[in-house]
Amino acid sequence: MKKGSRAKNATRRIIHIAYFTALTAVGAFIRIPIGEVAFSMQSFFVIMAGLIIGAVDGCIAQAAYMIIGLIGIPIFTQGGGFSYVLKPSFGYILGFCAGAFVSGAMLKLLGNNRTFKIWTAAICGLIPMYAIGCAYQYMILVVVTKLSAAAAAASLVSIALFFVFDLVALFLVSLVYPRLAKAMGSPAGAIKRRDDEVNSETPPPEAAPTEPKGDSADSIDENADSANENADKSADNTDESAHGE
Repeated sequence: MKKGSRAKNATRRIIHIAYFTALTAVGAFIRIPIGEVAFSMQSFFVIMAGLIIGAVDGCIAQAAYMIIGLIGIPIFTQGGGFSYVLKPSFGYILGFCAGAFVSGAMLKLLGNNRTFKIWTAAICGLIPMYAIGCAYQYMILVVVTKLSAAAAAASLVSIALFFVFDLVALFLVSLVYPRLAKAMGSPAGAIKRRDDEVNSETPPPEAAPTEPKGDSADSIDENADSANENADKSADNTDESAHGE
């Protein structure tokens, strides 16, 4: 690969990573109120990062978001700074890296030629993100805020609503994923064909030449012997005729 192509690909990767880092920051402030609960779009953009730009780059984008917030830039939902690690919601930020990586890795493993596969990869990324977030939230509530274990566990019940919302949102994403990936020119945008389509384009193997076997071979040998005997008899008759004359 030429140096120019490598530099171009590196620049494209950096742009994609920065793009999803910014989207994750913006997603923290995009809230959809449904009743008394407001749903944010952060999980949406985190999983999208893994699906669109891949497991590694998606993880890097989320790590960059976390580092920028920890150094003091207020891009988290409640500000920024290193003291944010003591907030119960910081566990979900830690889970962003795992969510983006797992969703991208699962998409590569499952393939992206079917909506169900894309949605499955997204759900696989969503699970560790929520698992890390819930575990961290419980720990901070019990250890730092000195909340009782029962009260801390009860606070996790409402998380189920957010999980269901994210499931629906990611299903809608899986429907438009091919167009989004292709529009960004990402490596994940190449849609894999179904196995039956690939097999239909594969030429059938050439048939090996068959050898005569059994009775066919024997009959050929008998015909050859008979032809040789007739030739010998014809030669003898010719000699006798010559001597008679």
